[in-house]
Amino acid sequence: MRHNRTNATLDVEFVTSAFASQERRDTVKGSRAAKEAAIFIEQIFSEVIQTELFPSSHIQISVTVLSNNGSALACAINAVTLACMQAGLPMRDLVFATTASIADNVPVLDLNTLERNLLGIQVTLAQTHAQGEIIGLQSEAQISTENLDVVMKLAASGCNTIGGICKSFARNYINALAETIESSGVADVAALITTK
Repeated sequence: MRHNRTNATLDVEFVTSAFASQERRDTVKGSRAAKEAAIFIEQIFSEVIQTELFPSSHIQISVTVLSNNGSALACAINAVTLACMQAGLPMRDLVFATTASIADNVPVLDLNTLERNLLGIQVTLAQTHAQGEIIGLQSEAQISTENLDVVMKLAASGCNTIGGICKSFARNYINALAETIESSGVADVAALITTK
């Protein structure tokens, strides 16, 4: 385990359960794909979590894929963003991700397993929500630059849509929490967390 006196250390574990897909196998923890996914997630969230606020601390992110019908890495990134929000970890920006590909010169968003297997190419794009900055990009196969541009534009649009949905959900959750706190007689705390 790494130790850093000025920032928190971020560790990510990515595990796919044996029953997550149609192919039955042992729990995939040490596979190459799982290690690559963990590194990708760690790199993304090392950029957005304000680790400097927690010197000499350790932040453990554990992702367990229970069902995988495609786009598991993008779903994991979105889930980690929501988990960090729920845990109250300060972040510079929210990160959302999606997958995209191209089929017969038509871009396709949010691939399922069958589509991924048929097309052979899947690009996972992670983007900050407020800034619109691409913070992670991963391709499972070679793709031409022309097709990559088209796929990235579609994926960025998908990230914006997912971000809007997640922010709306989070806002509703916070407002419901504020109402619960307010009804229990702690109005000052409710005023602090209510969003407009």
